[in-house]
Amino acid sequence: MSQRAEKTSPRLLVAALVTVAGIFVLDLLLPVGVAVGMLYVAPVLISSWSPQRAFTFAVVMASMSLTLLGFLLSPLDGTLGMAVANCSLALCAILLTAILALRHKETLAHVKNLYGLLPICSSCKKIRDDRGSWNHIETYLREHSDAEFTHGLCPECQKTLYPTLYKEVG
Repeated sequence: MSQRAEKTSPRLLVAALVTVAGIFVLDLLLPVGVAVGMLYVAPVLISSWSPQRAFTFAVVMASMSLTLLGFLLSPLDGTLGMAVANCSLALCAILLTAILALRHKETLAHVKNLYGLLPICSSCKKIRDDRGSWNHIETYLREHSDAEFTHGLCPECQKTLYPTLYKEVG
């Protein structure tokens, strides 16, 4: 299944929503000088488990908006300068975490791993796919990974296939 076709699981959605809501309530209860907004990094990281970039964007926008709303609605207890600094740091932390999470998703989207057992013919080295068809190893790997191939001859094969040329070059 391709990454674009995958949906965000309902459990992940609920986990992110509950975390965001809990942090917002905590932000409203504590004075504005406390850097509760830094906790919004957690739902951003939770959103990185979703295959959908849009979900991460939505969580980031909600987290940043609620950080600002919490700043405006929380009781001021201390200096305004410290409160502005804490809110700014929280917004920076959310944004940097989002950038790293999205870069991680981008990197994972480009990685195709082969794992498990590959049935391979002992003689011709063809590989049997999931449908039971036998494919040349280059074809199979090209279809199941991002590997590209160049062809050449190892010294042993050069010697076996082209003994006269091998003597001249060697």
